[in-house]
Amino acid sequence: MKLVSIKKCCLLFTVLSFLVCAAVSFAADVPKKNQREAQKLFNAGNKLLQEGKAEEALINYTKAIELNPNLQDAYYNRAMIYAQQGRIDDAIADYSKLIELKPDADVYLNRAYLYNQKGKLADAASDFGKVIELNPAVTPDIYYNRGVIYYSENKYDPAITDFSKVIELNPAFADAYKNRGFAYFGKGQYDNSIKDFNKAIEMGPPSDKLYFGRGIANFGKEAFDPAISDLTKALEMDPNSVNTYYIRGQAYMGKKDYDPAIADFTKVLEKSPKMAAAYSYRGNAHLSKQNYEMAVSDFTKAIEMDPKAGDAYYARASIYWASENKDAAVSDFTKALEINPGYVNAYTCLGDYYNEADKLDQALQNYSKAIELNPKAGKVYAYRAVVYWKMKDYKKSWDDVNQAKSMGETVDPSFLDFLERDSNPKKEPAPPPKQSDTKGPKEPKRNK
Repeated sequence: MKLVSIKKCCLLFTVLSFLVCAAVSFAADVPKKNQREAQKLFNAGNKLLQEGKAEEALINYTKAIELNPNLQDAYYNRAMIYAQQGRIDDAIADYSKLIELKPDADVYLNRAYLYNQKGKLADAASDFGKVIELNPAVTPDIYYNRGVIYYSENKYDPAITDFSKVIELNPAFADAYKNRGFAYFGKGQYDNSIKDFNKAIEMGPPSDKLYFGRGIANFGKEAFDPAISDLTKALEMDPNSVNTYYIRGQAYMGKKDYDPAIADFTKVLEKSPKMAAAYSYRGNAHLSKQNYEMAVSDFTKAIEMDPKAGDAYYARASIYWASENKDAAVSDFTKALEINPGYVNAYTCLGDYYNEADKLDQALQNYSKAIELNPKAGKVYAYRAVVYWKMKDYKKSWDDVNQAKSMGETVDPSFLDFLERDSNPKKEPAPPPKQSDTKGPKEPKRNK
């Protein structure tokens, strides 16, 4: 989705219509005869260009430059023809030579547009900066265009600075408020973003982008009702916006209003049937409604669309785990952790699985990883205490028991009896206790 765009106030292709007729050159190291011949070729090129014979004019300008490499206006006119023909690199080379001969704001401006056209955004921003440096009295559009480039590079602070300068120079420049609103959103400054979108909406005309922008800013604040209201207005203006349905679906999820959320994600998938994230979100909505088969179907589809969809593997694993399909759950948890090793409950469930199978080294490894990621997971200390007990490392078992208790967890009293007897060599060995409550998560972690 394109939120902002370059405002071509002084378009290169507008400048092209202005033919330079009076050639300027530096005479140093160029024989007088060459200068005269170059000037004749330059003048002939201008005449040809005025007659619409651009290719022939190009030949004359090139010959003139060969005779007099310092003939500035021949480079300028040749660059204009190159740009018109789509020979962007050649045009940039000529403007660069001109800048080498004599820095000029208009030349930097034209090169900036060409760099932008080539996707060389940092170079374009630099050239816009040179335009401002050489001509501080530039129109607001120059700041605006540089702000757009900064925004597209996720450089929100300088983008905000440039859009603010535009507003200072021209308070009626509505697009500057709009784009500054998006930049504030990028920084997570949702209140400032909403203020700018309010101003842009007030200035008019109505636009789906403005309501979308204010909608996502409200969504960022978790103000779901106004977010849904704005996104609905945006959809009235542009009913084909996949992204707007997608964000509104998430807003409905935030309200725990799952039926309209499912409807919005279904609409997204009608228009973008390969959008894995939409399947994941709809799967979570079905899961919240306890439609487990539909949830598994959606998570499976998300994985099919994107084999790196870690959240989908994790969510599907959680359903398998709760339904006692432990082998399938372990497979999905393992895959999820390969993609994103940050799922604490996945490590806990794998620890439970290997603990029950008496694969103690693997159980210990997974419980320890869960504790590393969440040192406040008191229950996991209690689970790991059982593993240490099975491994006859009673000191570490007691350490984990005490840690779990310090966090307010209740440890199975029968296990404590067995641990007390086994850690005292004078007592008879106790039979193994039953596995303590190590059930997996009832519900997967939500997508964010």
